[in-house]
This record gives sequence, structure tokens and C-alpha cells, in this order.
Amino acid sequence: MSDEAQRAKDLLRTLAHKGFKRDRSETKAYRYTGGLKAAGRDVSVSITFPDLEFTRLPELILLNPEQEAPHVVAHLTASGGFCFARNEDLILDRYDVGGTALMCLELARRGLERALTHKHLEQEIAQEFPQHWLGMPFYYDIAATDHIHATLYYVPRNREPNLVLLTDRVDVLKRLVSDEAARRNVIASSRPAFVFCSNTDLTFGRDHRQPLTLAAFIAWLESVLPNTGKRAITELAGRFPDHLVSLFVNAPNGCVGILVDASLPILRGAQRQQGLERIAMANAATIGVQRYSGTRVDLPFIFRRNLNSHPPLTDKRIALVGCGTIGSHLAKFLVQSGAGHDDGTLLLLDNQTLEPGNVGRHYLGTTSIGDSKPGALKAEILRQFPETNILPMTADAVGFLETLAGYDLIVDATGEEALSMTINHHFVAHRYDHETAPDVLHVRLFGNGAAAQALLVDGPNFACFKCLKPDHSGNWRFSPLKSGVSAAQMVAACGEGQYIAYGVAAPVMAAALALQLILDWKNGTPTPRMRTIRIEKKDTQEVADKNPDRSPRCPVCGNHQAE
Repeated sequence: MSDEAQRAKDLLRTLAHKGFKRDRSETKAYRYTGGLKAAGRDVSVSITFPDLEFTRLPELILLNPEQEAPHVVAHLTASGGFCFARNEDLILDRYDVGGTALMCLELARRGLERALTHKHLEQEIAQEFPQHWLGMPFYYDIAATDHIHATLYYVPRNREPNLVLLTDRVDVLKRLVSDEAARRNVIASSRPAFVFCSNTDLTFGRDHRQPLTLAAFIAWLESVLPNTGKRAITELAGRFPDHLVSLFVNAPNGCVGILVDASLPILRGAQRQQGLERIAMANAATIGVQRYSGTRVDLPFIFRRNLNSHPPLTDKRIALVGCGTIGSHLAKFLVQSGAGHDDGTLLLLDNQTLEPGNVGRHYLGTTSIGDSKPGALKAEILRQFPETNILPMTADAVGFLETLAGYDLIVDATGEEALSMTINHHFVAHRYDHETAPDVLHVRLFGNGAAAQALLVDGPNFACFKCLKPDHSGNWRFSPLKSGVSAAQMVAACGEGQYIAYGVAAPVMAAALALQLILDWKNGTPTPRMRTIRIEKKDTQEVADKNPDRSPRCPVCGNHQAE
């Protein structure tokens, strides 16, 4: 017997013991029907395993929910499925078919028990409310905290249906449509909407379910925002005779709404707005609605969602000096973390153009060859993040340092020791002379991309960049390279400088190391200020992350007393 046949036999035997029967009409999956006892009820269900590899959870369907589980709203899907666990939270054991099937049934039974008896079910529904609305998907960014007129934009994509955006500011459309001509077309086909704003979370009370009619929506709306039902009808008819206005409710836990089909025969007889209002009110119980469930697309959500406890970089003025192998990748990472948004600015400073030899490890591709690195980086980043405030400067860094004094953070990604020493000297001296200076983060690679190291210089208590190599001809105090290992210089063509060969992995890892230190800096937890990552293990040795001490031999800060 084959492995799959044996596994199918084990599944059949296990579920049959629980009273489930195989549904042979389903030929592409393993579907069984039976019953679960929950809260004293017998609930008819089907459980379908898409395959026997157990890479996905089985789907549980309530077969007779109206009679057997009439009050179950939490965790129901649009297809009648009951969500008893999430794929990312529950790993199934492909080597224990029977045990895994029993575990899924028990989790489903517990979920049903909770849904049928839990006293705080409204709060549980509120935690995942937009999903419980079971509507068509749309994206939204609503800044207003009071009820407001808004707009629905239908954004073409290389698929159907169009992407739907709800917002109260037309500038938000740029986030999804960077091309100006395309935006004009989207604006021309937009539709009116009205958004009710709630300060409390949306949920379903015991007497409410997903609305199928205008009357059901208004009843639910009144439960969330009392005395708004008449306003809803007025706003629905507010753009008569051109359009019916879609109605939405925005709250801390999500945004949902409805659309009424203007072509319904019962609505076509209205001659004036007031007449349409009367018809809609009188026939609300028979007027069907299309539900919409929203997903946030506002910048705070985009930049905060994946940063866990770290705040985004949205309000900081950051200057990135060096847009080469490390800096180009770091520029994108910074923007993805919020840099250049809200009141923040991202300055890109470099005096070079992109050459063919750079492309193999640079963020930019072949279409940018011959372009200024800062300018081309700005264009590429704006293609992906059109609202970013980026200032590209094609200039020599040394002559530009005085201009950077007003920034919050200077990131030295030049990878050029002499230039890094100059940047370090300028801002350390500036701090001693003026009692303030931008914090400076230096990031560089060792050897042929064998290791990356980042150092934050944010005050006089710890080492500056020169402290790491106080003697010009000496060694680095915290070098990750093993003794005898050095960077192998590659001979270039006539007219080109020698270069150090390494692939794209090294600068990307260096950029990631720098970004994490920058996020910790923004969070107020920059310790340890020097961090090292080994990339080529055979050529490197472990260097402990630390707040490095100042060197008494450092000509920059060695003669100054720590404050």
C-alpha cells in the first residue's frame, strides 16, 4: 500500500470512529460530514482536508447554521466556514494523521462552544470585525474624526475587479497610482461616499448579523451610532440624480460599508431627492446592499505594523551620505521604516554616477547606468513610495558637511575610510564646540564583504569612529577579520580605480545591520552602539557587540573629558 493510501485509510478510520462519513462527491479533496456537540447542541458540519500533506488547515463548514447555531457570528467566513485556528499558529503533523484529525475536530468543537456561550462575544467579534462583516475588499485612509463626505476611487490593476480606495483626501490616491495621467482617469470615474466616524469599536450585538438589506444596515448603524439612521438615508440620496452615495462606518478597529444599486426598479421612480429618501425609507427592508470590508492603507499603519515596539522614522531628518552598495539598499530600508514621511526628510548625498560595475551589488539596475546615484535612487523610491520627501544632492560630501548640522542623524555609508574619518572629525568637533551636533552612524564592510560593522556616535561617553583606529597605520581595535586576512584588490581597466569584489549579499546585510541600529536609536535604546555581523565565517572572528570605550590615543576626542 502506498504512503498516501495508508494515510487516507488512517484518516477514514479515525473520523469514522467519531461518526463522520466520507463524502465521495468531493473528488479533489478529503471531505467528511458528521456532527460536533457544543453547548448542548448537535451541530452538523463538514471537514475537508485539501490534501494529506497537512500543509494547510482543513476547512470546517457549518451545514445548518440557521437552525443549529443561529447566534454564531464570530469566526464565520463568507462561504459558511468556521475559522477555528490560523495556518500560521497551528502546525499540523503529517506523520500522525489520526491524531491531527482529532486535534482539528476538538479545536473546532471548542471554538463552537465558545461562540455559542461566551459572555464577551461582542469583544471577540470586535477584535476581527472587518473580517466578520464578510464584504468585498477595499482599502481606506480616513483622516477625519467626525462624519465626513469622502470618495471611492476604482484603481485599475492587471486583474479584475479593480482595487477600491476610500479616502477623504485626493492626495492619498498618489500612494496607489503614481502616474499623473492615470490618476486623472481614476478621479474621473470616482464615486461619492459618506463616512460615519465612531470612537468605539465596531461589533455585532446578539440580535445583529451581517446586513443583507438597507434596513438591516440602518438597524446595525443605530446600535453603533444612535440617531444616525435618518442621516444615513439623507446622505444616501444626497447626490441625486447622479449617484447613490455609498455609506461607511470608520472606527478604531476597522472600516466597513455598503453600496446600494442605483438601478433597482423601486428606486428609479424618484423625481427629487426628497422622493428618493421617502422611497428608500419605506422600502429599506427590501433594498439589498453590497457589503464592503476595509483594510487600512494609511501611512501610520504601513510603517508601524511590522516594527513591533519600534516607532517609525517618520518625523526625523536623516542624511544618508553615500548612495553606493550599502547606501542604496539602506535608502530603501529607511523609507520602508518611515523615513521621509510626515515631517521627516531623507537627504541622499553622493557625487557619483551608477556604472556597469556597480550594478551587481547596487539596489539600482541597468536602466540607471550613467545616472546620478542620488537622483536615480529618488526616482526609483518615489515609484514605490510616491509621498516620500527625498532631497537628492549630487555633491562632494566634504563641502556639504556644514549644511548637515540641522539634521537629526547622519548615516555614513561611504565605505571610504578617509572620508569617514573626515565626517567623524567634523561632527565630533562640532559637538564639543557647540554642545550639540547630529548623531552619526558609520557602517562599513571589512575585507571582501567578509563582515559588516556599524557604529553610532551619539555623544562623548563612548568611542568615536577614529577611536576604533586611533593610529593611522595601526590596526582596527575591533576588527572582525582573522589575522592575515585582508581585502583583495581587483585590478580594473585603465582609467578606473581598483575595487574590492564582493556580491550583493554583503551590502544588504550591512544595510540591515545599520537599519536595526537606527531603529533602536529612534526608540531611545541604541545600546550596544557598535554591532558586527560575520558574513564569511572562515575569514572572520567573533567581535562582541558593545558600547566601545574611547581611546586615549584618539586625536579627535581623546583629549576631551566625557560629560
